Amino acid sequence: MPTPNVGVALSEVGMRAGTAEFAEAREPTEIDMPTERVDYRRIANEITSKIKSGELAPGEKLPSTRQLAEQHGVHISTIHRVMSLLKDRELVEGHPGKGVYVAEPERGSE
Repeated sequence: MPTPNVGVALSEVGMRAGTAEFAEAREPTEIDMPTERVDYRRIANEITSKIKSGELAPGEKLPSTRQLAEQHGVHISTIHRVMSLLKDRELVEGHPGKGVYVAEPERGSE
């Protein structure tokens, strides 16, 4: 049994996608505009700036995950992502049960 001609239907949708009619008929959704990705990078960049400027000193404890989420108006999972990124950048260090602290700069980077 032959398969339906899906390629034609998809190409027709693709052609309509470029028209103003198609753009106006469809409202953006949360799926189209993932704000978490933007939020976690923005927050990570803000904390990075504070560390590099000295506003947050080496060895200083960062606010708790919950406090940071409330301060920035985001979900706790967003802050977990921020901390993961900052740890990857070696700007902070997590100490289980104690918190997250600004990392000491490496000797060669001073």
